[in-house]
Amino acid sequence: MRPFIVLLFAIAVLGSLYGYLAIAERPIKATEVTDVAATGKFTVKLTIPFDAVASDFDIDDVGESLSVQLDGKLLLRRTDLVKRGEITINNVPGVKLGRNEFVVSAQPQTASNESSGFSLEDNAAETTPIPVPIRIQVFRDDILIGEKTTWNQPGLRLVSTIMVDIKPEFEAD
Repeated sequence: MRPFIVLLFAIAVLGSLYGYLAIAERPIKATEVTDVAATGKFTVKLTIPFDAVASDFDIDDVGESLSVQLDGKLLLRRTDLVKRGEITINNVPGVKLGRNEFVVSAQPQTASNESSGFSLEDNAAETTPIPVPIRIQVFRDDILIGEKTTWNQPGLRLVSTIMVDIKPEFEAD
């Protein structure tokens, strides 16, 4: 009697598995998701109170001193010395309705990476890195729609991310 119950149980498990797979393999009607481009003139303004240099330890042959990305697409890449001040990217391409992620990455210049090598100075106060900020502002038609200020850990690359939710513009009748 026991072998019969085990056989019945095995048939029930395998039958239910076969039935599930028959249902699960039905073709699902796919819908194509398309990004709708947002209207308006978008501008990204960076305020950098430090000089940015390419890192000696980057994996690439040419390191980045500053880069700006929108949803993984490169908007700006600098490999030279970037002096402190404001950097403006006008007419930003690829902004879509919904969530947009801007990522800014910069390598602050310190006394130890100032001469593209290691500093062997005895004065530790001059070579000790300090935390530095970066400010990101996103504008739509010259109206501020997103802003973020990020501080880095001393001596590390500064990476800041800001999410901006773009809503459709409604025109007055």
